[in-house]
Amino acid sequence: MAHLRELKIKFAGDMGVSAAFMDDKFYLFLIGAENRFETTLFSIPPNLEDAKQIKKEIS
Repeated sequence: MAHLRELKIKFAGDMGVSAAFMDDKFYLFLIGAENRFETTLFSIPPNLEDAKQIKKEIS
């Protein structure tokens, strides 16, 4: 939870950060952030490198 608080401070004003624990899973919500995982029929889906970059940005 301390790391979640750090994220809230880091992204204050840019996006809202919240988390939930449901169904034995952890969900992180970045409200106001770009949706990087929603794709169209013809767009290239995200790959492992994209996921690593997103993880790097929020950690």
